[in-house]
Amino acid sequence: MSSKVKAPEYDSPMDFKHTARQQDRPLCFKDEATGHGCPPNLGQEVPGQRRTAFQLVTSTRFKSAFDCSRIVQNQLSCLPTQKYYTWVPKHLSTSCPVVVVVHGIARKARAQVEAFASLAQLHSALIVAPLFEKLGNKDYQRLGRAGLGPRADYGLNAILDEVGQTYPVNTDTFYLFGYSAGAQFAHRYAFAYPRRIKALSLGSAGWYTFPARQDYPFGIDGIAGLPDLRFQPGQLAETPIRVYVGTSDTKRDKSLNRSRDIDQQQGRNRLQRARSWVQEMQKFHRQQGFGSQVDLELLPEVGHSFSECVRQQSLTARIMGFFFSPDRCQGGAS
Repeated sequence: MSSKVKAPEYDSPMDFKHTARQQDRPLCFKDEATGHGCPPNLGQEVPGQRRTAFQLVTSTRFKSAFDCSRIVQNQLSCLPTQKYYTWVPKHLSTSCPVVVVVHGIARKARAQVEAFASLAQLHSALIVAPLFEKLGNKDYQRLGRAGLGPRADYGLNAILDEVGQTYPVNTDTFYLFGYSAGAQFAHRYAFAYPRRIKALSLGSAGWYTFPARQDYPFGIDGIAGLPDLRFQPGQLAETPIRVYVGTSDTKRDKSLNRSRDIDQQQGRNRLQRARSWVQEMQKFHRQQGFGSQVDLELLPEVGHSFSECVRQQSLTARIMGFFFSPDRCQGGAS
């Protein structure tokens, strides 16, 4: 007989009911190599089945995951090879925001969660960090084009559906941050699923997809390998977007895409490319008849290191301050 589990400190009594996810995105994805994929009803409510808060707390799965002081590594139930981390705040309620953080090519997903944890507690935010492991996910930055591995956007969608089933939070919309290759994923995901994004923060992407009539991934046309997606950067006009980059992030290191086409379109280093993308996004939104909420914040005297940006320039505090600014939380841009 298992010991009694203390119920989490919900802000108010509730009857948790997982509702069907919005219909503007696929609910499942398939690994082309293995043929495994999510069941078609992933994230949808099973008729006649409801789970109360107490039932959630006493379920084996919830007990193993829920601990306000721990970071938990999870396996996607429909595709165990897809892993992800969660961090759960002490006071968990239906009003808790969800923050997704996406790693770079070093795949340090857990380290990113650790960097955000104390600030997440301050804002009562639930952190989700997908882990796109090196084996089989070589194209996750570009969402996983056909023949280059599983769809990374489908992977995140399935993770969020599972998180929404496990915890009493709304994962239909969320705050999204990515660093380096994770920033590449994040802005391309936001182009494809703009209605899901409450605010977008990008850190030191190697290069960007421009809101231009060029073939993907340089622009938003001819999205070969992602036939079901349509990029809609215009729908991000009212979404707060901030790009962070170090003033010393100017090295042309081996992880930087140094193709001539990208150099000509965007600049020769991450600092120049960040400036170029922000300017192009602002110009694009103005041409569409909107104001633009895209801006650039420089991090003085730091290069291309997430830990250095956190340690020397308080990057995670800047990001959470941007996501949860008082104006936005009181009904401003969201």
